Amino acid sequence: MKKYDIKSTDKETLRKWYYLMTLGRMIDEKAPAYLLQSLGWSFHAPYAGHDGIQLAMGQVFTRGEDFFFPYYRDLLAALSAGMTAEEIILNGLSKATDLTSGGRHMSNHFAKMEWNIQNISSATATQDLHAVGVARAMAYYGHKGVVIASHGESSVSEGFVYEAINGASTEQLPVIFVIEDNGFGISVPKKTRHPIQRLPLIFQDSRTLR
Repeated sequence: MKKYDIKSTDKETLRKWYYLMTLGRMIDEKAPAYLLQSLGWSFHAPYAGHDGIQLAMGQVFTRGEDFFFPYYRDLLAALSAGMTAEEIILNGLSKATDLTSGGRHMSNHFAKMEWNIQNISSATATQDLHAVGVARAMAYYGHKGVVIASHGESSVSEGFVYEAINGASTEQLPVIFVIEDNGFGISVPKKTRHPIQRLPLIFQDSRTLR
C-alpha cells in the first residue's frame, strides 16, 4: 500500500490533493440544489468534515490490486480514487450513462466496477461482509492488494459489522475497516445511538453475583 508523509510529499501532489478537496466540496454543496429543484440526487448525505480521511483512502487505493467498498458519504474518496466529477454527477442525476447502475440505483452509490470500486447495497454497512468475502478470496488465491471498506460509526451497532471484523481478525485477512466517526448517525447524536454508554455499570465484578 502506498504511503505518504506531509513533510516529504512533493508540491505537485499537494496541489492535486487541494484540487480534489476543492472539487469534491463543490459537488457536495451543489447536490442539495439539484435535490431542491427535483433534478436529481434523490438522496444526499454530505461528506463535509470527512475530507482528510476520504482523500487518504482514495490516494492509497491501488487500481488493479485493491478493492474498495465505499459508503454513501464517500464522494471525495471516490474522486480521490480516480472517478471523475462527471461520473459522480451522472450517478447523482440518475442518467442512463451512470457507471453504477445505468441510472437505476439510488444516488450516492459511487462505483466503478472495472477498477474494483464496488457498488454496494443501500442497507448501511452490509458491505463489510462482502469486503471480508473478497479479502478471503484474495488470501486464498494469493492476490496482491487489500480491501478497503468504510462507513459511519453508528453502523458498528449492526451485528454483521461485528461478524465481519471478528472474522477478518480471526483469519488475519487483508481488509481495512475505516469508521468515519463524526459523532452523529445522519443527524442523531452518537450518544443516543449507543445507549450502553449511558447505562450504569452494575456488575463490575462477577463476584457481586454470588
